[in-house]
Amino acid sequence: MKTCLIIVLFSLTAALANGQSKKAEVPDKKFEELLYRIDMLDLPLDLSGNSLGKSIPEQLVQTQNEGYNNGDLNNFIQPYHDEVELYVFPDQLILKGKENLLQYSARKLDLCEQQSVEVIKRTVMDNTVIDQQRITSLYNGEEREEIVIYRIRDEKIFQVYKIQ
Repeated sequence: MKTCLIIVLFSLTAALANGQSKKAEVPDKKFEELLYRIDMLDLPLDLSGNSLGKSIPEQLVQTQNEGYNNGDLNNFIQPYHDEVELYVFPDQLILKGKENLLQYSARKLDLCEQQSVEVIKRTVMDNTVIDQQRITSLYNGEEREEIVIYRIRDEKIFQVYKIQ
């Protein structure tokens, strides 16, 4: 919504500048007030069109999910914090550190390259993303579901909790 309002404002401004409108120009003060009110809506704004409306935590989780599904280790590992921690819920630490996650994931992707992860439901709250996922073996069609909780710090995935 915020993007649409800004696009309308830019269009109006361009039309006024080109003389396409016979109405008087919008005074600078009113324009600034309108931009301020739009900013107060505090909606995600991404004029690139790549991830309109998705929060940074959601973008990070989606990037790693797509990397996993495509067997692309670089895209999978990129959103993770250097000091990432992977747990089996509630507190069983499996690994710590991006380098260890890289080695673990490389082995897992080699063994599981015939798997696909589908996000059934995603909940985003502040710096936490909770996914309900369906993992399907492309080899034999077996399915399992799990809940994965991602905690974000410094715009990177810092903690991952898996509930199987």
